Amino acid sequence: MDDAAPAGVSATSEPGLSPSRALGAAAAVTALAVVAVVVRGDDAYDMIARAVIGVTATVEGILGVQQFAFTRRFLTTSGRPYVAAYHDVVQDAGLYNLGLALALALAAFDPTRARALLAVVLALYLVHGTVHLLRYAGVQFGREPFRAREVDLVAGCQLLLVALALALFYPY
Repeated sequence: MDDAAPAGVSATSEPGLSPSRALGAAAAVTALAVVAVVVRGDDAYDMIARAVIGVTATVEGILGVQQFAFTRRFLTTSGRPYVAAYHDVVQDAGLYNLGLALALALAAFDPTRARALLAVVLALYLVHGTVHLLRYAGVQFGREPFRAREVDLVAGCQLLLVALALALFYPY
């Protein structure tokens, strides 16, 4: 595979995860873990589980709409280069996000009854995050040659943090 970037695209044109954002994300997941242990079995646990699932559904929905309906603007405002050849790939990713948003929104109504659906969503997050980390480690799955490796590290960590948050409040 040729690692040359397309004309006009920098290999480092995508933003990375700053130490402060990484620390904030780790602190949020740690706080969720503490809350999950403290309130397990309480009515508050179900309410927090619904909130975690609902917030995740909302974020996935917002990203999905941006990727699908406003592809060029989504890419440029996120610091990524717009490459017309990949326009439809970004839209496909938007449909994936919208599908996850719908599944999570349905699960948020009654997490206990939606355990199987949540298990599938959790598995998707784990697999998706792991693939990004494997790309970062150098295992190639058709990675776009113009993406900096650090982008996969950031994406993998973000997806696995969401998976951890969902797992902490999984209705056992």
